[in-house]
Amino acid sequence: MGVETKILLERQSNSIGPSRITPPAPATTPMAGVSLFGMAASDASMPARRESPPVSSGQFSPSWFTERAKMLQRICTRIEARRDRGQSVREATTYFSWYWSGRNYRSAPRVKVRLSRMTLTTLYYRWRRSGRQRECFALRYTVKRTAISPALVGRFVDECAAPGVCSMTEAWQRLAPAGVSMRLLAGLLPAETRLAIRKAHQAKRNLRAQEAAIARFGAYQI
Repeated sequence: MGVETKILLERQSNSIGPSRITPPAPATTPMAGVSLFGMAASDASMPARRESPPVSSGQFSPSWFTERAKMLQRICTRIEARRDRGQSVREATTYFSWYWSGRNYRSAPRVKVRLSRMTLTTLYYRWRRSGRQRECFALRYTVKRTAISPALVGRFVDECAAPGVCSMTEAWQRLAPAGVSMRLLAGLLPAETRLAIRKAHQAKRNLRAQEAAIARFGAYQI
């Protein structure tokens, strides 16, 4: 390198102050399919050699637990009012057991309301012993699920974007996670991401059907 070139480089480096020098950005490992499905960069890119803590969904109780407690509070209050009017507990619990038979919780349409006459009677007297507090209806179990890391969710999105994959079920079968269902993985994705994946898979299925029809037509012509 000549002397003039060295002098020129020194002048250029001196003209750039330290405040104008931008340090290089940390290396990231973007997940495949992010741009395809429109996930946010914060959801799709994680710093290299850094693992996020697993997210456990078992610490949250289903919403119908709260709905059930509120419903039982209303039922017991109405049983108390019927008793004040001279009706027996047996007659009141028989009526409310019949009224709620076959119904489902609004917050969980797949869960049926199961309240027999004996169950309502037991809950009514428990409610009275607790000082008519709604907390006595709390269920004594929790829903336990396998802890899921963000990396596993990213791999699921990768499989959804893979060529030839036309459904979330196919992506889940290729991933084959132990103890994790497809519905649980898909439920952890943002709603807009799930919608984009479904649209992309539907387009793939339509294209596959068109290719099969063209192949059948070509075989018929031969």
